[in-house]
Amino acid sequence: MFKKIFFITVLVALLAALLPTAAFADQIKIKDFAQVDKYAVVSVNPMTLQFKGWIGCDKAVISGKVNGKNLYVTILDAKTVGGGKACNDKRNRAYSKQVSFGTLVPGTYTVYVNMNENGKWQKKFQVVAPLLPTPTPTK
Repeated sequence: MFKKIFFITVLVALLAALLPTAAFADQIKIKDFAQVDKYAVVSVNPMTLQFKGWIGCDKAVISGKVNGKNLYVTILDAKTVGGGKACNDKRNRAYSKQVSFGTLVPGTYTVYVNMNENGKWQKKFQVVAPLLPTPTPTK
């Protein structure tokens, strides 16, 4: 039962991540997931992650979503409709993108990058949102 709920939650997260690109459907066309080679934590407050890799088309489109203790990142390889360069299957165009999740509740989060409809991901790693210091009241 838990696996079904998790699978449905992942599908909803993926669909929600793709909604912003639907608004621009007349301007860009999604080819596939972008290739991710490197990732880094840029900041923990707010939680900001950076991704580097390769695309075959014009630009990488990134989105992120928080669901419980899971962070879902989708990086898509997009073609500009009516312009831009022809897509290249060799994926020889580099990209670097950042996504911010805001201030997270302290704890360990699992990051899933480019998860498909079958629940398989391109990258999976964990990040820690630390307990933020609270100011000491003065008397």
